[in-house]
Amino acid sequence: VDEQIDTFGRTFLGLSLGCARCHDHKFDPIPTRDYYALAGIFHSSKIGDQPVLTQQHKLAVHKHQARIDGVSEQLASIEESLVNACGSQGVVLREAESFDRGNVVIDNDNYGKGIGIISDPGVQKNFAEFDIEVDESGKFALQIRYAAKAARPGQILINGEVVKGNAIARETGGWGAESQAWTTEGVFTLREGKNVVRIQSEPMMSHIDKLRLIGGSQVSSQTLATYGELAGRLTDLQGERPKPRMVMAVVDGEPKNTHVHLRGSHLQLGEEVPRGFLSVLEASGDEGEIDGSGRLQLARWLTQNEATAALTARVIANRVWHWHFGRGLVATPDDFGLRGEPPTHPQLLDFLASELIRCDWSIKHLSRMIVSSRTYRMSSLSANSSQSRKAARIDPDNRLYWKRERKRIDAESLRAALLLQSGDLSRELGDSPMNVKSQDPSPMDMAANLKTYESSRRRSAYLPVVRSNVYEFLTLFDFPNASTPVGKRDATTLPTQALWLMNSPFVASRAEKIVLRQWADSDETTIRNLYWSLFAREVRAEELAKGIQFVVRFSKSSDRTTAWTAFCQVLLSSNEYIYVK
Repeated sequence: VDEQIDTFGRTFLGLSLGCARCHDHKFDPIPTRDYYALAGIFHSSKIGDQPVLTQQHKLAVHKHQARIDGVSEQLASIEESLVNACGSQGVVLREAESFDRGNVVIDNDNYGKGIGIISDPGVQKNFAEFDIEVDESGKFALQIRYAAKAARPGQILINGEVVKGNAIARETGGWGAESQAWTTEGVFTLREGKNVVRIQSEPMMSHIDKLRLIGGSQVSSQTLATYGELAGRLTDLQGERPKPRMVMAVVDGEPKNTHVHLRGSHLQLGEEVPRGFLSVLEASGDEGEIDGSGRLQLARWLTQNEATAALTARVIANRVWHWHFGRGLVATPDDFGLRGEPPTHPQLLDFLASELIRCDWSIKHLSRMIVSSRTYRMSSLSANSSQSRKAARIDPDNRLYWKRERKRIDAESLRAALLLQSGDLSRELGDSPMNVKSQDPSPMDMAANLKTYESSRRRSAYLPVVRSNVYEFLTLFDFPNASTPVGKRDATTLPTQALWLMNSPFVASRAEKIVLRQWADSDETTIRNLYWSLFAREVRAEELAKGIQFVVRFSKSSDRTTAWTAFCQVLLSSNEYIYVK
């Protein structure tokens, strides 16, 4: 919760709320009580996987359920005819708790209240055996009624022989009596007289209620075979039920207030503080009394309370400006408090914030406005004029944006550019990130992770971030600390970056593919194509001459493809490729 409050404050309010955990904030007007008022809201919330029930998923579930219903109707019809045909002699019904031998427990009070069930007493090799007497040999359909919130597969044995290796494996939705459901496990042969039917599973067992066998000499083999085939198809369909996409989300937990932790220690509790917001940004009263966790009222306070919304909008607008220009109007995007930098253009920040609110908090609208402005479209190459020289003297740091700052593209964009221009970039959207070993990775795990990263063709947003072992390419190009929120990345220029671009097999393979895509009949045309592809400009005469000379000299000791790949790699390693002018 402490991390959540700190992240929430810096992200949306530009305030270091975490400083008020142990004492009143030393610089900003945030008392300790306000910290614990917010803490109550976060303590009353919990994080877990939640389904995303899209319309597409609902349609898929509806279609799938229609198939299940169709097979179920056919099964019910055949089952009714089977029971009528074989009579009481051909139907054997056993309560699960009437087993003849076994090491499972009988539950009549908890999960088996009102019905009686058997299940495991804990982790062990569970089994229950039933002695079944039949008058004459024949085929029987075996049905088991059980409940299982999670799959606990086991085996079925008849007279010591395994007849089904993946039995009682279905999920029925819960462990209680209301989730009990019949499953036909298959059609099996029983001999005349005594038969031993054994159900076993390890380490846990589903909650089994009843067993039933239907069949005998009165029933045709063809009918039972059809019944068994339909039962198998129904089991398969039930296991193939469309699953919604799961996302990590916050839901309401148990509403509760928090006590002030004296000196920040949970072992020394002070007064109880009602759930609430920052007193310095007084609520308008529209939020009403906090009920539930308070998350909804917190969101409304953040975006609808006049004072808070004005601050939130300024923080967001400043971040958007920062993303486009590499520097915010407030140079400290995470700190709008007393210790932060004042805005260089306060009226512009006010205008952008009000525009963001006016357009229903649309960041896309704000971005479109910024990138279409004259300020954004200026060049970083200042004209050699008296006006530019004067501006450079007055404002050498370009705080007033009289020209465009050169901006190095971030690690994710650099990787995406290499994939895009080599024709390898996958534009696939959605789905989960790749699987890599994240918990205590060994050297072999880290090597396997690296291979996984380098083989991926999707955008960097889909690369999993292992905090203890971040992908080397990202770390080299100033990927931020993944353990804390970072509003402003560092931008370093190091030899290791150039060495990686020169020696990485990943870059070399991208360079070769780029060359093959831009290959032309003449060296001159190939170079022109490469410059247009990588730099979006015409090659200069001097660059053209040097490029041809490079390829000719390199080709004397290598083949032409290798020479052109090396030339392309030189272009990819240049400042012009990784900096935006």
